[in-house]
Amino acid sequence: MATLDDIVARYPAPRFQPLAWLLMGLLVATGLWAWQAKLDTVAVAQGTVVPQGEIKVVQHLEGGVVQAIFVREGTVVEAGQPLLQLDLSTSATNTEELEVRLDGLVLKRARLESEAAGEPLSFPEDVAVRRPVLSAAERRTHESRLDNLEGKVRVLEQQAEQRALEINELNVRRRSVSNDLSLARERYDLSQPLLASKLVTRIELNEIARDVQRLEGELASIDAGLPRARAALEEVEEKLASARQEFRTDASGQLSEVELEIRRQEKLLDRARSEAGRMEIASPIDGVVKTLVHNTVGGVVRPGEPIMEIVPTQDRLVVDARIDPIDIGHIAEGMPATVKITTYDFVRYGGLEGTVTAVGADIEQDEQGKQFFKAEIETAHSYLERDGLTYPIHPGMQATVDIHLGDKTVLDFLIQPVLKMRYEAFRER
Repeated sequence: MATLDDIVARYPAPRFQPLAWLLMGLLVATGLWAWQAKLDTVAVAQGTVVPQGEIKVVQHLEGGVVQAIFVREGTVVEAGQPLLQLDLSTSATNTEELEVRLDGLVLKRARLESEAAGEPLSFPEDVAVRRPVLSAAERRTHESRLDNLEGKVRVLEQQAEQRALEINELNVRRRSVSNDLSLARERYDLSQPLLASKLVTRIELNEIARDVQRLEGELASIDAGLPRARAALEEVEEKLASARQEFRTDASGQLSEVELEIRRQEKLLDRARSEAGRMEIASPIDGVVKTLVHNTVGGVVRPGEPIMEIVPTQDRLVVDARIDPIDIGHIAEGMPATVKITTYDFVRYGGLEGTVTAVGADIEQDEQGKQFFKAEIETAHSYLERDGLTYPIHPGMQATVDIHLGDKTVLDFLIQPVLKMRYEAFRER
């Protein structure tokens, strides 16, 4: 009969001891890993990207006809980027007319300054080159006014010469008459004693006396005429000086009026140029075109009428998230969060890191009756990047928000259901 030792020797034990030790080691290692390894705990919420700032309504002060449209709804625009171009034909025409009128006034001012100062005519070179017809017209006006002045001056100068000649003639006559009078008086004085001796008749003496009286009268007439002649000469000379002064005074008066008109035209031109500059409507902010009211070339835009709306975009985004009431007790301001934009696959494009900036104090309810708490998450960027390309995120996009609540070990995750069952099981009636 075989003994126990014979049986053992005949049927050796299977060699599973090394495998058992290996499995035991794996179990221990797994337990240690589950005890040490930590996983992120998150509260998942659905959200919507909202604009950070007020929506800007684009309008135009004067209105006009749509000439070109550079954007469409959903276009991402930057501040200063052209959005729309209007046809402001009236403003353009007014601008050109005002420029011509202003240049004409500048040329007229140069002419009047020359006339007021009595200096040679000189026009601003740039205006004269730009407006040759106007400068030629002002030059002709200047020459015509000078010719008119010179004509008056020549007439007055001739009158002055005539008056001077008259004075000279009167002086010559006075000297001649004065000499004749002296001789006549001398003859009378010599002839009077001869009357007694009858060497001179009474008739001859009376004739000499009549000559003396005639010459005295003529001399008195000349003496009376000289002041009148001198006064006439002075009057002509005053008229001559007055003609030149009136010419300059008239030029100075017109110059003052032209200066005022130039300032008025400059203001009108600035306003017209401002209107012309508003032909191209630019975006006031960085943003996204939301509502395009006028999307047809040729459409009429009324003054002050809304043309489009721009939703602002900034370096940061704000996401309105709806928090499940179950999770609200674990969420507080300042908690980190990861925003996954639904439009962009999270596996390919990744997400945006953000922070909880506000948590609603009261529960809200949507149209379907689902209750939630509102929370705001602000991100560090407003775009996603992949392979060197930038993918913008616009207001209105849907997002999934993972709010990071803390860390748990794998062991916690494994034993939590067991503990929950322990506390909740065998309690029903």
